[in-house]
Amino acid sequence: MWSGGDGNRMKSKLGMVVGVVYVLMGVSVAVAPEWFLSVDWGSRQGLLTAAAMRAVVGVALLVAASASKYPMVFRVFGAIALIAGLTMPFVPLDDWAEYMRWWTVENPSMFRWVFATAATLFGAFIVYASLPRRAAR
Repeated sequence: MWSGGDGNRMKSKLGMVVGVVYVLMGVSVAVAPEWFLSVDWGSRQGLLTAAAMRAVVGVALLVAASASKYPMVFRVFGAIALIAGLTMPFVPLDDWAEYMRWWTVENPSMFRWVFATAATLFGAFIVYASLPRRAAR
C-alpha cells in the first residue's frame, strides 16, 4: 500500500496535508490569534493536545519522507516531532503552564508573530518538499 507509484502519491499528499495545515495555522494566528490564544494551553489537556499534535505530525513526516524531495530532512523533523510528542506528557505541568503563560500572556505579540512566521515557513517548506519530483531530462 505504501510502496510504488500509488503509495508515493499517498505519501506526498500526506506531506502536503501536514504542510497546508501548518500554513493555515500560521496565517490564522497572524490574522486572528484570538482562536488560538483562547485555548488553555497551560492545562493538562492543553499539554496532551500539543503532545498528540506533535506525535501525529512526526509520524506523518516519517511516513512521507521517502516520497519527498528531502527525505533526510523529513526524517529528522519527523523524529524530533515524534520524540517531542512522546516525551511532553512527562513535562511537569507547572513548568509547562509557566512556559505557556510566558508566551501567551506576557508576550502575546511576540508569540503571535514568532508562531505565525515559523508555522507558515515550515508549512510552506513541507508543501514544496512534498511536491512531485521532476523527471530527469
